[in-house]
Parts: sequence; structure tokens; C-alpha cells
Amino acid sequence: MRIAQVVSAFGIHSVLIWTAVLLKKRIVIVGETVEQVVPVVRVLPQMVWARQNWSILRPLVTPSDAE
Repeated sequence: MRIAQVVSAFGIHSVLIWTAVLLKKRIVIVGETVEQVVPVVRVLPQMVWARQNWSILRPLVTPSDAE
């Protein structure tokens, strides 16, 4: 997935995502499958060139039934 695809998928909300990445805020990406979520997560550091730190990405965590 490329940045242009993420921007077209999120539309005007991509500005909020860009601002959050720029300000080092936490972003939660939720999807039906891992195959939907991982490409979007990999694009987030690319939205702000100065944030090319891949260590900020967190692993997939699935909630328990209680959550």
C-alpha cells in the first residue's frame, strides 16, 4: 500500500492522521483481518519523512472476551 492509497481511503481524516504522526501521538488502526491492518500501519511513518523510525510500530494485540 502506498501513501496515496491511504489518503484516498481515509479522505479528509488523513490530515488528522498526518498531524498525529507529526506530533508523535498514538494511533490505533482497527480492521477485520491482519492483512488489512498491516499495510496501513507500515505507511504511517512514511507520512512524515522525519519520522522514519520503524521501531514506533507496535505488534498486533487482540482483545480478550472480557474487553
